[in-house]
Amino acid sequence: MNIKNKKVFIVIGILLVISISSIIIYRLNSLSNNDNINDDIAFVEETKETTSTTSMEEFYVEVKGCVSNPGVYHANSNMIVDEIIKAAGGFKSNAYTDDINLSENVSKGMVIYVSNKNDITTTKIRATRYTNSSYSNKSNNNGSSNTSNKIVNINTASKSELMSLNGIGETKANAIIEYRNSNPFTSIEDIKKVKGIGEANFAKIKDYITVN
Repeated sequence: MNIKNKKVFIVIGILLVISISSIIIYRLNSLSNNDNINDDIAFVEETKETTSTTSMEEFYVEVKGCVSNPGVYHANSNMIVDEIIKAAGGFKSNAYTDDINLSENVSKGMVIYVSNKNDITTTKIRATRYTNSSYSNKSNNNGSSNTSNKIVNINTASKSELMSLNGIGETKANAIIEYRNSNPFTSIEDIKKVKGIGEANFAKIKDYITVN
């Protein structure tokens, strides 16, 4: 074999070595990339699972009033009032539900109080009687009168209804609602336990409030 042919074979050999090396390097890179992709997928799935687990807080809520099984129930932050009511056996036939938002999310320490329909009716009757009695002329200490002449149920009244009472502004109405969410009133005197409401305020409103 002459020198020229030897050179050709040497060049061909070098090219083969380079080609084989390139293929090996490419395959190794591909395997490495696949491993990285699998690691990324595993990380994303693990993150989703962790996020799902940590975003759901668990706690207890209490259901009182006109439900089949009043009591304390285990709940989580993804649940709504309707689910808790169903867990408590559902509403009784005499339950007053107009003031309950079934789609509201439950929260830690929440108390769901279901009023008695008959008591609500009685309250309305009492309010009518007071409108036609001497109470309609009763004035508070600063000379203004309760123009609404309405008996307000401090356990179920809306903020605007509470604010219709003499001496109860938005701040005190919010304080009443916040207090009753954890401690439903059992007597009208209990309203004095609300921060900002003392004997003077109570004297103005005691003839116009009820807990029935």
